Amino acid sequence: MNWHDDEDAFRKLFEAFRPDTTPPPLAEERILQRMLTEWDHRAGTIRRAQRNRWLLRVGCAAAALAMIVTACWWLIEGNVSHASADFGEMIRQVRQAGTVAYSVVLRMPGQPEEKAEVLMARPGKTRITWPNGRTHILDGTTHKMLTFTPVARTATLLQCASGNAYAKPLEKLRDLKESSAHFVGKQILNNREVDVYLVHQDENAIQIWVDSQQKLPVRVEIGSSAKGNWEAVVTLENFRWNPLLPDSLFRLKAPSGYTLVQPEDEPSESAVIGLLKTCAEMSNGIFPAKLDAASVLDLILAKQQQATDAGEGVTITEVDDQLRDAYKECLRGLAFIDRLKENGNWHYRGQGVAMGNDTAIICWWRPQGSSTFRAIYGNLEGKEITEDMLPLDERPEGNR
Repeated sequence: MNWHDDEDAFRKLFEAFRPDTTPPPLAEERILQRMLTEWDHRAGTIRRAQRNRWLLRVGCAAAALAMIVTACWWLIEGNVSHASADFGEMIRQVRQAGTVAYSVVLRMPGQPEEKAEVLMARPGKTRITWPNGRTHILDGTTHKMLTFTPVARTATLLQCASGNAYAKPLEKLRDLKESSAHFVGKQILNNREVDVYLVHQDENAIQIWVDSQQKLPVRVEIGSSAKGNWEAVVTLENFRWNPLLPDSLFRLKAPSGYTLVQPEDEPSESAVIGLLKTCAEMSNGIFPAKLDAASVLDLILAKQQQATDAGEGVTITEVDDQLRDAYKECLRGLAFIDRLKENGNWHYRGQGVAMGNDTAIICWWRPQGSSTFRAIYGNLEGKEITEDMLPLDERPEGNR
């Protein structure tokens, strides 16, 4: 079935998550970045491309934001064939850049263009502004993001996961290998001579236009396809390398006249219970081997494929609609787990346990400042337990 058969419903989903709507919850901002990172390291080519397409189809604003910030640096990840020494010089020039400004355009079939202006500066500072004035300011050193919206005159300051995709984007260019893309040829772009290079990575075609004199990118275009049909094109253009960008542009402080509001309540134990329940239901009543971002997305994609293959009169967009709700619920539980992991205080051993088992401990952690632990059992009941109630092999040697 073609994804565009139900375009009206797809547009409804996309509109629900456009970047000019309410900011995505903290859970999505934190976990989407970790999910994108973990998936790229663990998944194969086909699964990675499937993930990219699914995130685009549900139109998640946080996913679109991550793509816009990181799109310019996708070429870092690929193993590309040898080309000219000029491309190597471009790499060196980019590595030396302290700041960069560019425009980005996201095009998806049947959807209006999404445009934004992006500013980046060392160390790890990013500012993204949408046409309606909504702005995101990210600091990769403090792992914080400020979002403010002119219409509502409100601002929100979030703590993002360490190591997220926003952190130190320019510094990541230092990892760019000296191997080069395929040289396509020379062109005239905006009255200047440019060298054109092409990189094929998974189902993405990345084309880079480099100024022949300055040896710096002037345009980058990333196309994502499925079975030969282009689904999304991200274009980065109007590059300005090393512009003067005052520190005030990246200040994590609400502008004058704006009200700083608190983000949605932090996820709690109930969110983990919801996550466990959803994962077990998608695994025939058995808790999964792992409970992390990539594993949860694996379950969701597998469930989507099963529903699609089964047909049963359900349109592909309706399948996505149902899984989108499950996915968003899972994000809140993952955000809670992510916070516990940062303190080394999360333990999971639910592999193979059936949901409903009231004697098996699925996961546990010690609340901050507490002498006891919180545990969730197979029947999804949360309890306070002491150290001698932990699984035997998890207790300190003196308490076994």
